[in-house]
Amino acid sequence: MPSRGLLKSTGSRHGGGPTPTNLIVTATEGLTAEALKAELLKLVQQRGKEFGVIVRRVTNPAFRTVRDQASASNRESGRIEPAILVSKVFPDGHEELLRNVEVSGLTISAFKDIVAAGKEPCVYHTPFVSAGIGRTPSSELISLAVPSLLFDDVTLKQPSGAIPKPPVAKHPFFDK
Repeated sequence: MPSRGLLKSTGSRHGGGPTPTNLIVTATEGLTAEALKAELLKLVQQRGKEFGVIVRRVTNPAFRTVRDQASASNRESGRIEPAILVSKVFPDGHEELLRNVEVSGLTISAFKDIVAAGKEPCVYHTPFVSAGIGRTPSSELISLAVPSLLFDDVTLKQPSGAIPKPPVAKHPFFDK
């Protein structure tokens, strides 16, 4: 609602309360993608590990099932969205894709152990559900622009429940 000195709405009041629309996070000394990968490989070498892991993409929460929403609502679990694009990175630089991996135990306290951040933002669109006392929950789409992050330590695990098999159908274009 316009206030004194504002002739029109600022658009920041959605669904009866304030709701973010865009969140942009930047790193003042962000690294390039190649430099982040080099930093990861340096950590792998220092710790004497066989490989490191890069999570390039996680599932959009807009596509969660009701069961997933119930389990994700438990903040103590530290469960975030299932990973879609994950690779093992070996000291020689080659990568191998991993299937059926879920990031686990990533809590707010893990963000104090960020080793490095990227220069380029990754844009992510997700629903933001806002509700307050006496209000009907409303869902707005928000956009996040955040850099890639290199964490000191993150746990990966296989998801619980049934794991979908990859498609076996041939591509219709090449099946002529």
